Amino acid sequence: MATFLESSHQEEQKLRGNIEHELQARLQAGHIVSQAEKIVKNAIQQAYSDLFLAKRIFDFSNDAILTKAINGTITSWNPGAEKMYGYSADEILFKPIDMIVPDEKKAAFNEIFKRVECGQLMSPFESMGLRRGGTPIEISVNVFPILDADCVVGTGIIARDVTEIKREALLRERLTAVEYANRELQAFAYGASHDLRAPLRHVQQLVGWLKEDLQDKLTAESVRTMELLTDCVMRMDRLLVGLLDYSRAGQSNLPIEKVPVACLINDIMAILTPPKGFTVQIENDLPTLETSSCALSQVFRNLIDNAIQHHDKTEGVVRIYSHDVDDNRVEFTVADDGPGIPTQYHEKIFEIFQTLGPRTANQGVGVGLALVRKQVYAVGGTVTVESGDGRGAAFRFTWPKRAAK
Repeated sequence: MATFLESSHQEEQKLRGNIEHELQARLQAGHIVSQAEKIVKNAIQQAYSDLFLAKRIFDFSNDAILTKAINGTITSWNPGAEKMYGYSADEILFKPIDMIVPDEKKAAFNEIFKRVECGQLMSPFESMGLRRGGTPIEISVNVFPILDADCVVGTGIIARDVTEIKREALLRERLTAVEYANRELQAFAYGASHDLRAPLRHVQQLVGWLKEDLQDKLTAESVRTMELLTDCVMRMDRLLVGLLDYSRAGQSNLPIEKVPVACLINDIMAILTPPKGFTVQIENDLPTLETSSCALSQVFRNLIDNAIQHHDKTEGVVRIYSHDVDDNRVEFTVADDGPGIPTQYHEKIFEIFQTLGPRTANQGVGVGLALVRKQVYAVGGTVTVESGDGRGAAFRFTWPKRAAK
């Protein structure tokens, strides 16, 4: 009997152990299933999140994003592509991609698509696209394979319109070249005009000596020839001085200071010393500007000198006044009561070496107004003339109240 009870107890213990082991295995399996469910749930949420992000990029990107099937038809088309190429999705889907590729680029694109469909990765490249209506555009392109179960089923394309970027880069390049050419030209003009003045002074001195040494032996014709030679030398010297001034006009490294314009004009008049009978009138309170005194002085000096030099009478009035154009610009007017300037010459007078009167030593050499325009343009201003076939001319130019930093 004792043996039977002991055997029953062992069987009970064994059964209980088996049940506990089974329960433990089931609990562990349940935990694994729960963890697996969490992993699957998180993966689904991440997939949805990635899909949502990809959809937003597709919908809101300014770049063209599209896909094509192996047969060459377009299978997706985002709003960026619609904006870049000019076709709506309804118009372009399932149409051949050749519609947006210029004829001369089709062979190159087809070769690239073949490589991608063979699994080859391609670096971004630049090419040409074709807008609706046949307008070519410059584009930067990235292509990549679209996979389904490790099989390539199509090609993805991201394209960016770089037409404006290319145009701006070309413009900057040309502007740099022009600036370099201008600097070279200014340096040449400065050097040439400076070096040429020395021999001119020697010629003028030699003519003076000849006139002194031969004054009792010269005929009237010889005296006239000497005077003509002196006249030409003086005019050439004025031309070289004007060329020197013109080559330096518009420099951006001039010091900026507070300039009371009325005082500036008074200083100019003290230097010009106009002939008796000519007056310069300041007709309103002229402003004080933060600008280059040298640059603004050149403009006023040439306009006032021009008005006096080209006057056809022994008496005349030059009037100067101003008014505000806006918060940062003022317009000045220098008006005279001279013979006026015919309308057909209103542009010509601002060209260098252009004059309307006779070219003598006492007249201008056609640099003054060209220098005025160059100086005014350098500060972002404008200059015009108002005159007709009657009396008077009014030169108007705008100037910033505060120089750009």
